[in-house]
Amino acid sequence: MLWTVVLFGSVALAAPVPRRSFLATAFRAARSSSADQLHRWSAASADYMVASAEPAPAPAAPAAPTPPQPLPPVFPVIGQDECTLFQEAVLVEPSATCVHVILAENVDGCQCSMVLPASINPQPNNLYNPFVVPIAPDPSIPVPQAMPTVPPPSNPAMPYNPPPTPPKCPFSNVCADANDFECVGLNSWGFSQSALADYSPAAAALNQASCTYVMAPYGEFKVPEKVISLWHLNKKLIKVFEKLSKPFVTVCSDKEVTAKSHQLWCKETVEKWKVLRTLKENKILKTRSRGHSSDSLF
Repeated sequence: MLWTVVLFGSVALAAPVPRRSFLATAFRAARSSSADQLHRWSAASADYMVASAEPAPAPAAPAAPTPPQPLPPVFPVIGQDECTLFQEAVLVEPSATCVHVILAENVDGCQCSMVLPASINPQPNNLYNPFVVPIAPDPSIPVPQAMPTVPPPSNPAMPYNPPPTPPKCPFSNVCADANDFECVGLNSWGFSQSALADYSPAAAALNQASCTYVMAPYGEFKVPEKVISLWHLNKKLIKVFEKLSKPFVTVCSDKEVTAKSHQLWCKETVEKWKVLRTLKENKILKTRSRGHSSDSLF
C-alpha cells in the first residue's frame, strides 16, 4: 500500500492510497479517449522519425555581386601631353610648370608649380588643431547678426596696395555641371580632387605654390569648351599682331607715310593726338577763364 503525505500548515499527515489493480488499468486503457491519445502520440512519433531521417534542404544562398575591377583598363589614365595642355590654361607670369605624376597603383595626375603674384603669399596655418572634433553647425539654431566692421583707413594720395592673400589652386572649385560653358572647375578637366601643398619656409621665400590634381580611376581628361574658345581667340590675335608687326605704308593727303610697323604707327599717332588734345584742352580752359565762349575753338 502507498502512502501520501499531506501538509496542513506546519503539520504533515500521511494518508494511505489504495494500489490500482490490473483490471482497473486495463479498463482505463480500453476507453476511447485513451486510444485517441495513443494514436496522436504514435503519429507525432512517426513524423519526428521521418523529419530526423530526411532533413529539409537549406535555402540557396544569394549570388555574390560581381566585384569591381581594382585597376583601370588603361594606366596611367593621362600622360605628360595632358599635363602640358593643363599647364597652358593656367594664366600666370612666369608660366606654370606641370608634370605627370603617379600617386598610387591605380591613381595618377598632374603636379603644377607656379610663381605667385606679389600680393599672394603662402601663409602658415597658426590656428590648426589636429585634435579638434568636427561638429557641423545646426542650421536651425539662430545666430546673432555679425557686428559691422570699421572701414580701413585710406589715403587718396597713396597708391593702391592690395592686402596679402593666401594662395589657392587654379580650377580648384567643382562645377555643378561639368559641361557648363560658363563654369570651368576641377571636374571640367576630368580631375576628381586637388590639393595645395602645405606651407614651407622655402615656398614662402620663393613665393611659390605647388598644386596636385588627381585623376580618378576610369576618369577621362578633357579640355573645357571655354578654354578651347580662349585658345582659338588667342590664335586669331596672334595673326593680327603678326599683321601689325609688318612694315606699314599709307598715303594721307597726297603724302606717303611710312613706319616700321602698323603697331608702331598707331602708337605714334595716339601719342600725337594725345598731345594735341592736351593743348586744345589747355586753350579751352584759358579761354573760359577770360570769359569767352569756347564754341569757336571746335
